[in-house]
Amino acid sequence: MDKFEASTAELTGSKHAIAVVNATNGLHTGLLLVGVKPNEEVITQPLLFVATANAIKHAHAYPEISYIKIYIFCIRSIAL
Repeated sequence: MDKFEASTAELTGSKHAIAVVNATNGLHTGLLLVGVKPNEEVITQPLLFVATANAIKHAHAYPEISYIKIYIFCIRSIAL
């Protein structure tokens, strides 16, 4: 695993790489790495797979579903 992570970091030009078992773990790890704290709100969009909300909950935060512009599937900035 160490060799895989090291070669992935080298390939992407990053200092480090972390291998995870699935996308939910990747989302959870990413939330922790950017500093999401317990009981914080994480804004997401409604057209999500349950893994997104699960990763937020596993970080002890809570998902806040925002309105989207339906024709482009992006969060409306006015909703923030």
